[in-house]
Amino acid sequence: MVRLEDAYTDESRVQCGTPQGSPLSPVLYMLYLAELLNQDQALRFGYADDIALYRIGNTLEENVTAITQDVRRIEAWGLANKVAFAPEKLEMMHFTRRRHAHAPEAVISPTLTIQPTTSAPGDTKQPALRWLGVWLDRKLTFKRHIAERVEKARKVALHIKHLANTVHGPPAASLRKATITCVMPSLLYGAEAWYPERTRLSTGGGHLRGTMVSTRMGSRIAKADKVINLATKGVLPVWRTTPIVANLRDAGLPPCEVALEHIRINMALRLRRLDVRHPLTMRLTAPATGQALVATGKGAINTLSHVFDAEAIGALKGLQKALTLPSNADTQRWLCIDSTSVIWCKLANASDTSQWAFLESHRLIDRHAVNIRWFPGHQGITGNEAADSLADAGAKSDIVDPGPTAQPTISV
Repeated sequence: MVRLEDAYTDESRVQCGTPQGSPLSPVLYMLYLAELLNQDQALRFGYADDIALYRIGNTLEENVTAITQDVRRIEAWGLANKVAFAPEKLEMMHFTRRRHAHAPEAVISPTLTIQPTTSAPGDTKQPALRWLGVWLDRKLTFKRHIAERVEKARKVALHIKHLANTVHGPPAASLRKATITCVMPSLLYGAEAWYPERTRLSTGGGHLRGTMVSTRMGSRIAKADKVINLATKGVLPVWRTTPIVANLRDAGLPPCEVALEHIRINMALRLRRLDVRHPLTMRLTAPATGQALVATGKGAINTLSHVFDAEAIGALKGLQKALTLPSNADTQRWLCIDSTSVIWCKLANASDTSQWAFLESHRLIDRHAVNIRWFPGHQGITGNEAADSLADAGAKSDIVDPGPTAQPTISV
């Protein structure tokens, strides 16, 4: 029997694994590997039976060292949990803006060395690593990906074109449906990753500051347009010299740039509709470095409680809110408190009063490597006056969180 949250399956005897094609197989597989992916949710992710490790460093050697340690930990986990990995399928790619071709290898063990993806002798294609159908090259230009998608879609378009001629063949509506279903998705797969729009706001200084500059997408769009133009001739029995604009209009197919804009806008709409706590949203909206007010809050506790309890609970509430805000993998968090007694209880043994708040703080501090520091509570400190105003407003309000916050202080 398999239980997932509140759903239960019927009991059945399993002789040797699950049947071929059983829907239980991917569910059980993901549940079994969940522990492996949860070991590092920021730099480790997976899809089905593929696992990706992502590392950032100042040098390629630093990244290789980190990747080597990660792979060794995964192998140790697999050995302990009876999971066998396929070392011959391991791939590694270095992403850098440097022009040199330096690509250090990762030596995992005396019998296992991961070679980085580079050009093979006699291979004219750009070296790239394939992840979920998207080809990632060293500088993330996506030239290899576009070339692969254009070639694949071109073969499908030629096949559809050979199904009909000016005399015989399926109806044009059926050929158009086949083109929209087979050619367009194959051609534009992964466009969300490589198409940023035809122009963008300049990040440079001087006379370019605040101006729109080209993203140099013209040549890539032109390659995809050739496939769409070929597909229109498969939908309609037209002459070779028929204008392209007329072919697109009569076949009901969009130009490549229009299709790319449609994909880009749909992707933006999807991101805007995601929950604010979604991991993808949190990574995209990570705040920049420097001083910035990103969130505030206020609230009241039981009227019989002490100021010490208010400071302990307030620090916990602030920490919980900070951990839900978007952050990068290397973000360092600081919890600033003006009460030394609360700091000692946060760092050491919890006090008898508001013990639940201190114990929860201990768990979060240890899990997320949060630092604590004392800061003066007098006026003149940036943000301190705003915090005092919120504290006064919260104390005067009648809104009390349910649970332990509403309980009075117990003094012995």
